[in-house]
Amino acid sequence: MATLKDLRSDLRSRLATAAEGNKPLVNFLDWELDFWLNDAQRRLAMALPLSIKQRFATSKDIGWSDGVEFYDLPDDLLDIIAVIDHEGNTIKPTPLEQMAAIRKNTLWEPTADERAYYRKGAKIGVRPVPAA
Repeated sequence: MATLKDLRSDLRSRLATAAEGNKPLVNFLDWELDFWLNDAQRRLAMALPLSIKQRFATSKDIGWSDGVEFYDLPDDLLDIIAVIDHEGNTIKPTPLEQMAAIRKNTLWEPTADERAYYRKGAKIGVRPVPAA
């Protein structure tokens, strides 16, 4: 398996090869190359179908509690691939900014059939809140 140092070296080599015959290439700092490498890995992971992502995932049952909106996420969580409720239905993600607007305006509140989740720090929020 290649190390980050190996990946940086390979990327520098490819950038230098691409620049031959053109203007001299800027010398990129390690943190810039790290950013690009991490971004490329993130983009690739996001483009993978859910069935492939699940091969690399572990699941965590956080349980439902009546009247509770926020649940703790595992300390070692890298990313949320899918949220599935107690009946096996996939819950759609909702941006935090949109959820803030929903919380202020009850006309926008999702129904229990259209439950939504959002991430807030080390917690996951579920709307509408499970019935008490």
